[in-house]
Amino acid sequence: MDETLESDLEPIERRGDLRGYVYGVEIELAEGVVKPVVEAGKLGMFVQLDEPESYKLRDAHSVVITCGEIRIRCKVRVVRKEVEPRTGIALHITQISPDAEFDWRKIITEAQKDVGTPEP
Repeated sequence: MDETLESDLEPIERRGDLRGYVYGVEIELAEGVVKPVVEAGKLGMFVQLDEPESYKLRDAHSVVITCGEIRIRCKVRVVRKEVEPRTGIALHITQISPDAEFDWRKIITEAQKDVGTPEP
């Protein structure tokens, strides 16, 4: 019998909002490290990375997100890492100004318009 207690298990990210595929959105995770955002929603995003293990779960980061001429700053937390079928990290937005939040919603609305179903 497995005696693993629920309290011993890693917490699991629970999506509170819908996310959709986006095009043309990038995130600067560290000075000079710019990666594509492939899914985004009101509260978070999935970032494509070659080495997701280089980020620790629950770590907070100050980031810059860009799409075209729109550039916003916010704080995010790493909530999930994936290596298959895609490779990257899921980020939850933890701090964002009202103006930046308005721009973020504009980004995800516009970036989702031009995206079809991605190829596997």
